[in-house]
Amino acid sequence: MVKRKCFILLIVVLLLHILIDENISPGELVLVSLFAYFCGVFDTTKREVKEPYVIGDSNEIVHLTKKELEERLKKERASLHEL
Repeated sequence: MVKRKCFILLIVVLLLHILIDENISPGELVLVSLFAYFCGVFDTTKREVKEPYVIGDSNEIVHLTKKELEERLKKERASLHEL
């Protein structure tokens, strides 16, 4: 499950504003849109995506980030060179 704290905060602030003020001006709508855009940028750059991989001859699917995959492949190459 992807955590999107920024979007949750945006929704809470927007709902509170609607409950208190009951209307949104065009300027506020532009600010909320910009905040939502930057939330998306922040969320996509902050987290590392784990992708499914099948490693070796197993049928097991492992979810790894690119960095974790590179480290695991380096370890396997090192163990093959020892043989």
